[in-house]
Amino acid sequence: MSRLPKGTRTLGGVEAERVERCRRTFFETFSAYGYIPFYAPGLQLLESAWDKFPPRFRKRLIPVYTPSSEACCLRADMTLAAVAYLSTHYSPQERPLRLCYAGPLYRAPIPPETDFERIQFGAELLGWEGEGADVEVTALLLRSLRQLGIHSPVVVLGHAGFLREAMSGVERAVAASLMRALLERRYDAYFSSLDDFHLQKAVKKRLLSIPRLRGNAAKTLEEARALFGETGPLRDLELIVQALGELGLGENLRLDLALARELEYYSGPVFEIFSGNAGVSLGGGGRYDGLLEQYGIVGQALGFGLDLRAVASLSREEGAIPAVAWCGGLSPRVALERADDFIASGYRVELSWQERREGAIRLAQTRGYGWWIDLPACTAYELDPGRKEGP
Repeated sequence: MSRLPKGTRTLGGVEAERVERCRRTFFETFSAYGYIPFYAPGLQLLESAWDKFPPRFRKRLIPVYTPSSEACCLRADMTLAAVAYLSTHYSPQERPLRLCYAGPLYRAPIPPETDFERIQFGAELLGWEGEGADVEVTALLLRSLRQLGIHSPVVVLGHAGFLREAMSGVERAVAASLMRALLERRYDAYFSSLDDFHLQKAVKKRLLSIPRLRGNAAKTLEEARALFGETGPLRDLELIVQALGELGLGENLRLDLALARELEYYSGPVFEIFSGNAGVSLGGGGRYDGLLEQYGIVGQALGFGLDLRAVASLSREEGAIPAVAWCGGLSPRVALERADDFIASGYRVELSWQERREGAIRLAQTRGYGWWIDLPACTAYELDPGRKEGP
C-alpha cells in the first residue's frame, strides 16, 4: 500500500478535471488583459523571506535544506517571488508588470485544518497608481468566477490603512492585541480587550464600532464617516465601490472595515472573496505597496490568491462531454480525423481500438460516461445508465 504524507492529497478523475478547467478559465481571462504566466521555484531562501513575513506567518513555514545545504522553506507565498522577479528583471520604465500563476503552496495548517498543501491561482499587478488597478483585478476575478458558474460570489472589501489610522492613537501593545483578535475574527476577544484597557471615551467608542461596520457599501461608508470623518481609506473604498457598481458588479460587493489580513505587508484596500450562498471563503488579497518599498521599488502593487480546489468544488461550468469513440476497424488517420469532428462539436473523446463495439460501450459505462460514439457510422449515442449493451 502506498501511503501519502499527512496533509497532502492526490487529485484525479472528475476533481482534477474541474481544477484544471478552473485554472484554464482564470488564465484565459487574465491573459486577455495582459497578465503573463509566471512560474516560481518551489523553494524560498529563508534569508530572503524571513524578515518579510510577520512572526505569526513564520510559524507556518515548512523548512527544508537544498542539496547545497541552503536553508529554505517550501513555497509559502507567491507574492515575494513576483516582487523579486519585478525588481531584478524590469526597469521602472517597463512597469507596470502583470503576472498570473497557478501552483501549490505549503503552509503548516492551523487547526482544525489538516492539509498543508493547497493549489492556488493568483494574479499580481505591480507598479501602477490609482484605484483603477484595484477595480481591474476585482472585476476580472468576478468575471472568471461567473464563467465557472459561480454566479453570486461576494467580494468583501476592507482597508488596512483604515485599521491603522483607527488605532494610531492607541499603545502599540493594545493595538497589536486588537489586530490579532480581528485577524482571528474573535470579536468576543476584541471587545474584551477594549474593556480591559483604559482608553479615552471617544477613542473607545470608535474602536467598539469597527466590527459592526459591515454590510451594504453605501450605508457602511456613511456610518464610518460619521464616526471617523472623511479619511483617505474611506475615499479609496468609495471610488472602488462606485467603479465596480458602474460595471454592474455592485450586487457582489460588501464592506467589512474590520477585515484584517494575515500578512502585514498589506497597506491599502484588501478583500476576501466568498462563494455566495454557501459562504465558503475562496481566498483574498489586496494592496501591498509596503512590500515594494522593502525591495527599493516606489509604486503600487496588488494581488490575490484563490484556492483552486475550493473554486473547483463549487464550479457549475460543464466541460466537454466525455465519450468513448469506437474506431471499428478504421485506419488511425481516418479514426483521428473523425474524432476531431466530434471534439469540435463539444465531446472529449477517448478512442477505443477494440474489434467489437460492445467492448467500447462497456468501457464507456465503466468510465461512467453517458455517451459512446460509433466512428464508422459518424454517430453519437446516449447511454441508458441501466443498460448493459449498446443501442
